[in-house]
Amino acid sequence: ASGGLEKWTGRPSTMRRGLAEVKRMYYEALLARYSVEVATESRQTFDQLLQFNVTRFQEGAIPEVDLIKVRLERVKFDSSARQAELGLRQATIRLIEKLGASVSFSQRVTGELNFRALSLDLNSIREFAVTERTDVLAAMAEVTAANERLALERGRSKTDLSPFAGYKRVGDD
Repeated sequence: ASGGLEKWTGRPSTMRRGLAEVKRMYYEALLARYSVEVATESRQTFDQLLQFNVTRFQEGAIPEVDLIKVRLERVKFDSSARQAELGLRQATIRLIEKLGASVSFSQRVTGELNFRALSLDLNSIREFAVTERTDVLAAMAEVTAANERLALERGRSKTDLSPFAGYKRVGDD
């Protein structure tokens, strides 16, 4: 499959980086959606707490100052919910623009965040990188070529002594 991508793009690492960027943006949008859900749930829970305190105030169990404090705290929950919604819109817009589609606020990011623990050892990751990643293979080829150039230059740095025995005639002698 990667051979076809290399022919199509000419640069498999560019394609890999672009795909990784789209995946990152998708997960940011998905996380923003979950943040909206959590903020909405928190606001609903706080509404129940506010209603409970209103009832307690009406019964005379708490002073009006405490009720005012609880109402002011609700403003913080409303603000965080609006902030989460804004974050979701921004993440969705960035993802849609990266994909090159037209922006529409009716579009919704779907999917699930399923986390699972991975146990990877460093040796298996290195082995995978050495055999699969073209940029790592190219870097290794450059290191090999540099070592060979270094050996050649070290060989050139030593003078080549060649003994000579014989006689030479100079002038009449």
